[in-house]
Amino acid sequence: RLDSESEPRWEHRQDERLPVAAPVTLLLRRRAAQDPQPWQSADLLDLSHRGAAVLTRASQSFEIGAELSLDCSGVPGLGPSPLEAVVRWSQDDVDLADLVLLGLEFIQPLESWPEALTTRD
Repeated sequence: RLDSESEPRWEHRQDERLPVAAPVTLLLRRRAAQDPQPWQSADLLDLSHRGAAVLTRASQSFEIGAELSLDCSGVPGLGPSPLEAVVRWSQDDVDLADLVLLGLEFIQPLESWPEALTTRD
């Protein structure tokens, strides 16, 4: 509960997931002995300071615990550097046969909430 509009909103949104709907790219990090994988397009569906949900094509296997880089440079306020994350859950969508929904946990939680998300209508 916010007592005033001047109170920092970030403190109340640490666990809240806000819808984002922005294009991003994923890079599944592999061990050196494996063939490198290309960056893959995805849609960022929601975001919290600890993680995100993304929808992507199921063209490669995203195992639970797999580490990946998430390029959110198209999302205002997240900056140009990729976010490092771990796949915590995945769900194949039977209605969208070649897509998979991934739950990601950031290795380093976001330090601040992107201003573009806090000024939504």
